[in-house]
Amino acid sequence: MKSPNHKDRIKRFFKTDRAILIISISIALVFWFMTKMEGEFKTSREVNLLYILPDGKIFLNTPPQKINAEIQGGGWNLFYTYLRGMTSDITFRLDSNAVQNISSTNIINKLSSHLGSSYKVVNVDRNIVTIKLDKSKQKKVPVELDVEIKAKNGFMQADTVSYTPREF
Repeated sequence: MKSPNHKDRIKRFFKTDRAILIISISIALVFWFMTKMEGEFKTSREVNLLYILPDGKIFLNTPPQKINAEIQGGGWNLFYTYLRGMTSDITFRLDSNAVQNISSTNIINKLSSHLGSSYKVVNVDRNIVTIKLDKSKQKKVPVELDVEIKAKNGFMQADTVSYTPREF
């Protein structure tokens, strides 16, 4: 007696009530997901803050590198940006003032223009970012090598070791 081949098994399975139920539930799930994604959603997103310093200035205190923003948008748009792994980088060009404040309104406006009209930035987790700058200074410091260098067992040192530091 022959054993039924795979094609016959599959045909018989699709004629059962269980197969029809699984297919119906799958189709309903796809339509539910598509309908659900048509709505508006809010999500939290991490935003990178980048700063362009004027020449001759340094940060007195390190400013925040990241903030969280609450973004509202269509489900498909948010899903698309999530799948693409898109990041949000906002750049601030700083002037030479010693103390500068970046308001949440300024951050929201820059992020809104970066994201485009498909999204609305509802809120950010900081009201104000305070940046303190100072003049940068350089100082040459003499460097002397103060280590004892020994060869590993079974190896010999071929010549003397010399170290020449790089000049600025």
